[in-house]
Amino acid sequence: MTNAALVAGGEPWLLPIEFASFCETPLRSKLATVNEATAAALGKRGVVCLPTPVPESAIAAMDDVDILLAKAPSLLERIRRCVGEIALLKAPSDEYDVSHSEPQWPERIYVSVPQSSLVRDLRVAEAIVHEAMHLNLSNLERIQPLFKGQSELFSPWRMSLRPVSGVFHGLYVFTCVARFFQSFVLPEEVDEVRRDFMKRRLAQVSDDIALVPIPELRQCLTDSGEAILKQLFVN
Repeated sequence: MTNAALVAGGEPWLLPIEFASFCETPLRSKLATVNEATAAALGKRGVVCLPTPVPESAIAAMDDVDILLAKAPSLLERIRRCVGEIALLKAPSDEYDVSHSEPQWPERIYVSVPQSSLVRDLRVAEAIVHEAMHLNLSNLERIQPLFKGQSELFSPWRMSLRPVSGVFHGLYVFTCVARFFQSFVLPEEVDEVRRDFMKRRLAQVSDDIALVPIPELRQCLTDSGEAILKQLFVN
């Protein structure tokens, strides 16, 4: 394995994808509920959907996230293009965050919203960026092959061997999360609690990414996949 350093700056979410349309609507307008069959199927896999109706606290959280994401305008625009629906999940407690997305729902993400947290906006923003970037990369995969073969590589997020596509997705989405946090460049822009939270998350993300076997990963990528990798790191 070899360490890879995060590149400060850059906009890795701007993948070469053409979208049919763009509607500049706030995130609160994307809040949606899922049908009973979908909720039951997810529940069998341990993903618990929040019962209807959508709570006011979730609507308020989406407004706060919109404000945060405005610090990275191109990221906010890409999220609005990728995400058509945001369904809510139930977390085990307010101390935990859960999120989910799957290729079978190319425009839907699932996130939890803590009821009480001094950094609720940052926690929800991270979940939305994370899952939206999974959709973003999947959109590119539909039009450009990114991987060669069916190799497995070590994943620092699962601490086990995983398909190369899963490792690359993790690398991509967590780099986008880090770049989002790095967009708060001036200390006075956020209070001390939020600043400490972002420092901890950036440190954790950097530590995890340092464990990704970059040379082995590179060998599994097509030219299109290699082009994305070059946007993410300086080796």
